[in-house]
Amino acid sequence: MEKIIKFPSRIFIIANRIRWFVLILTILVLQIKYPDWTNKPNLFLSIILLTIYNIIARILILKKEWENIAYAESTLDVVFISSIILGTGTTKSPFFLFFLFPIIFSACYYRPTTSFGLTFGISLLYLLIFLLNKGEWVFFLIRIPIFFGIWTISSYIAKELRFAQREVEYETRRAAMLQEEMRKRQERIEEERKELEQLYNISLKVDRTQNLGEAFSSIISAFSSYLKTEISLIARKEKGRLRVIAGDNLIGESEKTRECMNEIMESGKPLVLGNIGREKRESLIPYQRMGIVSLIIFPLIIKGERIGVLMGGWKKERKFSPEEQRFSTIIASITSLIIENFNLSGEIERLLIVDKVTSLFNYYYFEEAIRREIERARMLNDLFSVLIVKIEGEIKDPSLLERLGLVLNFQTRKEDLVAMKDEKFYLLVHRIGQKEAFAVSNRIRREVLRQINIPIIIGSASFHSSIINHTELLSNAFSALKEAELKESRIVTK
Repeated sequence: MEKIIKFPSRIFIIANRIRWFVLILTILVLQIKYPDWTNKPNLFLSIILLTIYNIIARILILKKEWENIAYAESTLDVVFISSIILGTGTTKSPFFLFFLFPIIFSACYYRPTTSFGLTFGISLLYLLIFLLNKGEWVFFLIRIPIFFGIWTISSYIAKELRFAQREVEYETRRAAMLQEEMRKRQERIEEERKELEQLYNISLKVDRTQNLGEAFSSIISAFSSYLKTEISLIARKEKGRLRVIAGDNLIGESEKTRECMNEIMESGKPLVLGNIGREKRESLIPYQRMGIVSLIIFPLIIKGERIGVLMGGWKKERKFSPEEQRFSTIIASITSLIIENFNLSGEIERLLIVDKVTSLFNYYYFEEAIRREIERARMLNDLFSVLIVKIEGEIKDPSLLERLGLVLNFQTRKEDLVAMKDEKFYLLVHRIGQKEAFAVSNRIRREVLRQINIPIIIGSASFHSSIINHTELLSNAFSALKEAELKESRIVTK
């Protein structure tokens, strides 16, 4: 917004320009009516002095320092005009009209009392000139009322102009405030629109098969964006314990931080606290030590079963509106539905892609599962391993493959995958590293020998952050399998 120039500042600029006109007009009149004026030093020096001042004043105008020279300007103008009048016939001089300019300017510069004082001073000065030069009374009696008349009119007009400018400034500030308020409202509307759009998109994902980590990431993003949380997480119940699957991992290995979430999950009722310092729950103490002041925890429930919690935390006290609590409830419900949807989708997909005889997945699905698992493991900083199992020696009885597949299927967990291709078995085992993979391989080899009495070779590779893609991981597993053929233990892990 363009800066408003104050009324006195505008007049100061105008006065500077009018003064040039006065100087030029004075020289012309002197040259025409008083050709010998150059022989009078007081006239010549007055014009030179006022010209120098006007040049300096212009520089000060650019620096916006008019307030510091207004009084000096009025004094100089009066002195200049008095000098011209004294040099051109005193009271009979036509230059008395120039006294109107400082009177008009003073009404714009100063308060009415100060401006009146200047007008009164000019009148007294004119009276002094009249008395010293014994002028005619008629000139004095006519011109003094003109001075005060001009002062009255100028003061009134200046007052109205100041009032009008104050109104303009007020309306300008008000417009700026309204504009800022409208901008904030538009930002809030746009933000809410985006948040509702995110919420709608999350709802759509309930009916879609996609990466579960991406779904939880979308939920945390929408939840944090709407509530402006500083800490947020989704924790899921796994083997009787809560485990963070998205967001900030506040639980870790601490039972203390898990205790409060367990209470809320088991109760099935949300916890909304604007200031946890006012509560006398020991389970809240760990959160206080983390600097968390406000806290909300909503349980995740599927068909009456408590499966986890949705949590948001702030490091300052705050109040939660009904809309925010309703939004959190919706997010918790959507999270529960997504978990249920993926559980059902996974089971349906398993039924569609698993061989009915061996209950093993096909290899192409296995490759796709590794791709998804790499993305999930990178997002959640998790581990998993790939095992390749091969029967040692020549396979004379094809039924051995079917029997081996059944044993391998029974030796893995429900969430693990077992596939077969070209007389080799491929295992995707979740949440195990290199050390655990070696232990699992030993156990499988012993069970195969015990149940169907055939020797097997196992090569495995564990995922870590330096693995680029599934091709590299499978290549490591094949390399381990080749090395295992040369080892007595017949097991190699990488």
